[in-house]
Amino acid sequence: MSSTQLADLLGKEKSYVNREIKKMMQQKIDDAKITSSKDSRGYVTDYHLPELESKMFVAKKDISYLEKITRFWIERGKLAQLSNFNDPIACLNDPATLRSLLLTNTEKVLSLEETVQAQAPKVAALDRIATADGSMNITAAAKHLQVRPKDLFRWLSENKWIYRRNGNKSYLAYQNRIQQGVLEHKITTYINGDGAEQIHEQARVTPKGLTKLAEVFARRQQYI
Repeated sequence: MSSTQLADLLGKEKSYVNREIKKMMQQKIDDAKITSSKDSRGYVTDYHLPELESKMFVAKKDISYLEKITRFWIERGKLAQLSNFNDPIACLNDPATLRSLLLTNTEKVLSLEETVQAQAPKVAALDRIATADGSMNITAAAKHLQVRPKDLFRWLSENKWIYRRNGNKSYLAYQNRIQQGVLEHKITTYINGDGAEQIHEQARVTPKGLTKLAEVFARRQQYI
C-alpha cells in the first residue's frame, strides 16, 4: 500500500504521511519490507508498505480506520487472485489459489444444484401443461396465469396473437399463431332468439400456448 493511498484513507496530506512513515522506519529494526519510489532528483515520492506495516501505521494514528484498511487488503487479495486465474501454471503451483478455485467452483455447483431443485416443480408443471389435452378460452387462461383477463387480452392483441374483424366482438387468432400451435379456433353454432342459426368463432389458448404465456408473464413479473 502506497503512502498516497494511506493519505487518501486518512484524509491527510501525503507529505505528513511520508514523514510519519519515515519515523516508523527509524523506530523499527527491520524496515527492509518498506520500500520507496523516488523522483529523478532522488527525493522519495511514495513509500510502499506491506499489509502488516500499513495496519500498524493506521492503528497508531487512528484505529477507527483499521476496518477500511482491512477491506483494502481484502479487495487487493481478490484482484491478485483474479490475475492469477489468467496464468494456469501459477494457479497449479499455488496451493492457496488452487484451494480457493476449488472451493469457489464447489460453491457454484452447489448453488446451481439448489436452483435446479427449486425450479424442478415449476418445470414439471410447465411440462404437464404443455402436454395436456384440450384448450381453453382466454378468460380461463388468464385465471390459470393469475393475471387480469383485460391484461391478457391487451397483451395478446398488442403482440399479434389475436385480432378483431370490423363489427365483430369476438377475437380471432392470427394464422401464424395457429400454425405455431399456441392458439386454435373453435367454431360453434347456436340458435338465436329469432330461431336463426348463428355461428360463433372463438380464439382459444392451447396447452402449448399457455406454457409460452406462463414464461412470458413470469419474466414480466420479475421487473414489476
